[in-house]
Order: sequence, then structure tokens, then C-alpha cells
Amino acid sequence: MIKMFAHYVLDGVFCWRECERDTFDELFCAREIGDYPRSKDSETDYYNAWDYWDNSELFWEWLTDKVKEFGFVDYDKHPQNGTFMWIQAEEMLVVCPDTAVELPTDIVATFDRDSLYETEYAEGIVRDGVFYATVIARELD
Repeated sequence: MIKMFAHYVLDGVFCWRECERDTFDELFCAREIGDYPRSKDSETDYYNAWDYWDNSELFWEWLTDKVKEFGFVDYDKHPQNGTFMWIQAEEMLVVCPDTAVELPTDIVATFDRDSLYETEYAEGIVRDGVFYATVIARELD
């Protein structure tokens, strides 16, 4: 099973801002942020890049591209069995389809579609419309 952001869940809290900041820092260092006002001063350059990143919603774009890269599709448009990931902050519920998916042994909670809103983040297996979470966070940092 793909563990997309499980390492950002600490004591039931989804460290979403840390995830976004880490992603930004990685892309900034790789010079992959895009067309923002450059500065010779490295600190100013960093803040200009962050403003551009934040105002252009590039994290959402990166996240959408990343889940597609891993084979995930929008669950609400294509409800099917497989590995799921739910991010409430982005209203994102995606599934990586797998018809032969087996239930994990380390289930921490089960949900139906509507009760996923009780969590900020969840990932696990979805089978026949039931979400078997192996990772959940009920709070957002």
C-alpha cells in the first residue's frame, strides 16, 4: 500500500503546513517553483518564491499531479475498491484502483463516505464503499 503522507501524522495531528513547507523547500532548492520575481538576496528570493507559490496555489497543483503520478483517481467520480487517501483541507478523496485489494490487519478505524469528515487525514483500503483506515489524523496543525 502506498503511504503518501503518513509520516506527517503525529499523535493524531496532520502536520499539513509542514508537509506544504517541506514540499516547497524541496522544489525551491531544485529551482522548480516557476516564474516569480527573482532577487539577488537569497532571503528575499525565498520569500518571493513562497508568495508566488502560495498565491498561485502551486501546492494544490503539485498534490494533484503527485496523486495522478501514483495512479490515484477521484473516488467520487470513480468509486471503486483500492487504496484510498483523504485530505479534508483540500477536499480530496482519491483511490488507487485495485480489484483484488485485501483488507489490512492494522485497521485503526472504519468509515463510510460521509463520516470521513470526522478526520483531517486518512489512508487505507476502500472496499465496497467502506473505508478501512490504517492511518488517521483527527486534528490539523
